[in-house]
Amino acid sequence: MDESGLTESGYELASVDPGTTYYWRVNTKNYGGTSEWAIRSFTTVPPMTEVTAPNGGEQWQRGLDFFILWDDNLVEDVVLELYKSGTFLRVIDTVSSTGVYEWEVDLDLEPGDDYSIKVKSTVDEFIFDMSDETFSIDSPAGSLGL
Repeated sequence: MDESGLTESGYELASVDPGTTYYWRVNTKNYGGTSEWAIRSFTTVPPMTEVTAPNGGEQWQRGLDFFILWDDNLVEDVVLELYKSGTFLRVIDTVSSTGVYEWEVDLDLEPGDDYSIKVKSTVDEFIFDMSDETFSIDSPAGSLGL
């Protein structure tokens, strides 16, 4: 960009490839002369998601609220799925990729210590992560588990 009177400027790349280093440079020119080129770079990373809670060993109770937490670099929504013994049980919800979801653990879930959460992209089913280890869902407090 070569324009007079510019006080700021921006540029947005239409698309980038993951794992690629991009370089850019800038200099300024005014009555004092022309500056040296400032050269910078950035490296893109592949899309990813990582479940951080529940991630193994937690004990959650039916009927109470708990936070499902994850890290990602996605712009699209994500699907939160519940698994029992490694088998898909149900979709919890499809939500904005904010990294946090408050979930009221369903009362109709069977108590057990073999649950896991999967967070996956709504755009690419191969971008996902699951709890590293299983977590427990117990009977509500004061319940006999019947």
